[in-house]
Amino acid sequence: MTQVSSPFRKSFSTLGSPNLSWEETLNFAQQHNFDGVELRCLDGNVLAPSSLPSLLPAAESFSSELTKRGLQFQMLGTSVKLLNRTPDELADLRELARYADATGCPWLRIFDGGSANEPLTDQVLAETSTFLNEWEKLRETERIRCQVAVETHDAFASMSQTAHAIEQLPSFHILWDTHHTWRFGEKLSDYYDVVRDRTVHYHLKDSVDRPSKRKPFTYVCPGTGEFPWAELKEILQSAPPQGFLSFEWEKHWNPELAPIDEVAGDFHRMTENW
Repeated sequence: MTQVSSPFRKSFSTLGSPNLSWEETLNFAQQHNFDGVELRCLDGNVLAPSSLPSLLPAAESFSSELTKRGLQFQMLGTSVKLLNRTPDELADLRELARYADATGCPWLRIFDGGSANEPLTDQVLAETSTFLNEWEKLRETERIRCQVAVETHDAFASMSQTAHAIEQLPSFHILWDTHHTWRFGEKLSDYYDVVRDRTVHYHLKDSVDRPSKRKPFTYVCPGTGEFPWAELKEILQSAPPQGFLSFEWEKHWNPELAPIDEVAGDFHRMTENW
């Protein structure tokens, strides 16, 4: 495959290659000219504290192999939620943070939770503030270096919800899922004005306005759907992102999607010279 020129670093989420092993994932990243890997699934399993030892090598071997291949591990995807959490989620975050630190990964992805159509209540904001404070205390006590990035997946697909949260909560970082923002009907440039100083990572994908088994829309190959790639390119070029542009091909949840190796080139083509 011909190397595609881009000033921005690019990664892919292993949500798109869920059945590959760790070794196969690294081979894929190199073969398709990605700069980094965002881990979410391996060997058919979603990563969790209990599955890390069986799915990933010891931290020293992990880091050594990445360095040898010239790849970066920028984001570890967790199932933890910021809003309306279960009681054990801080403990899960702690275990995943230990592995992230040991491998030099700077970010843990957590979901926002909630709903973009339901306003954040004072109680939810207070509980969320408490959770973030507990996390920061844990980081300080255990000298955890990695930080959390909240994916704009549900409640924070809404610009007003996100702006309200940023105003009311302690500082937190954002993984901007550009597709969910657009699908919710927000203008990307207006939304980016709200989150630009907090955003550290970007998810990109494409879809058409046709219901699928799981969603009111259908994911399609990058560039063949309705997502405004040119508009996003213009936004990001006006203020280059700090972090990676990450291809999130949701094959783990939508097995009918084409294999990621058939569409990775289209992602590079759509983000060429970004």
